[in-house]
Amino acid sequence: MKRNLSFEMIRIFAMALIVLSHVISRTPWNLQELSGLWGGLAVGVHDFTGQVGVCLFFMVTGYFMVSKSFSFSRIVKVAIQTWCYALLCFAVWIVLYVMFPVFQDITTFQQLIVYTYTSICPILSSAYWFVTAYLVLLVFSPALNLMVKQLSSSMLMAMIVLMLVFSVTPLFSFELYWNNFTYAITCYIFGSCIRQFGVNKRFRFVTGTPALIGIWTVCLLLLIAFVYIAEQIGVWDKFVFNSGDRSVRGTIPVLEIIPAAVLIARVHVSRPFSPPSKWERLTRTIATHTFGIYLLHTNTPLIGYLMWNGLLTFVPLPTSILVASFAILLITVSVFTVSLLCSIVIDNFITGPVQNSILRLLNNCEDRCKAKG
Repeated sequence: MKRNLSFEMIRIFAMALIVLSHVISRTPWNLQELSGLWGGLAVGVHDFTGQVGVCLFFMVTGYFMVSKSFSFSRIVKVAIQTWCYALLCFAVWIVLYVMFPVFQDITTFQQLIVYTYTSICPILSSAYWFVTAYLVLLVFSPALNLMVKQLSSSMLMAMIVLMLVFSVTPLFSFELYWNNFTYAITCYIFGSCIRQFGVNKRFRFVTGTPALIGIWTVCLLLLIAFVYIAEQIGVWDKFVFNSGDRSVRGTIPVLEIIPAAVLIARVHVSRPFSPPSKWERLTRTIATHTFGIYLLHTNTPLIGYLMWNGLLTFVPLPTSILVASFAILLITVSVFTVSLLCSIVIDNFITGPVQNSILRLLNNCEDRCKAKG
């Protein structure tokens, strides 16, 4: 049975949000370093778009995985795809490193060693933190699914609320209960509960268009206001908000988890979207390659030098917020489109064949073991 096309569109929308957040953070304009309202706006929009996109992916995973049995091949396929992209990007970067001295001049020996390790072991090194967390979800999905099916909806909701409370502990420099994995598991449970129990009639109003737009707007404005006020009163740097932690876990995760959950709930209660067949094929094609878009545009050795540190260095700083917004959107669309086209080629001619070959080999080994047993 075909997956509801609305969820395919959510995957595309989520990846577009993630690309947008990376454009904001990695363009050489240092927008998040600005003081005052513009700096708060840049940080708020960056955190909100990126983390809502991540939450949507985790929730969609929970939504569909709760009704599926465990599949080892699913984990293998994700791992192989990640490994193929990391090695391919690293190989291209090595060729450029050897051919063009400029790459040698701006790369230290330590960076070379780190890039080599993260490219050979992209999952263990958490070079793609989202992929590592996603694979952990797949591994623990049977246990999480069992919990969702055995516990009552009220108990699961209480658990989700408690996890959302834990999500704000970084505000108080106390991160024992909130990390990448608790983040992923919270979103997974949220998505699986929506699929398992539906949306209570008392809360159906939040899935309406006005409420949906209102919730997204209020959460974004609250996040921007928090960043702005914290910076103005001089306490922003007092929090545990180094770039890595904030970018991965969000400044205030509850403000990003709630909007994502409302959107999933909206799609759950709505009728499936049915566009003309040609648009349906296009949508499913783009959605199929969203994972490749992520793996490609976030690759540090290759894309970090060629695009974020290279081409965008020559893009001048916009003179107004309107021009900056237009430029960011234009770069986002360009990065998304180019990454999509490249991922289609890579998946069809490299990743797909490698996945099929390794899965056949594993299946043959399994059959031989069964025969001997």
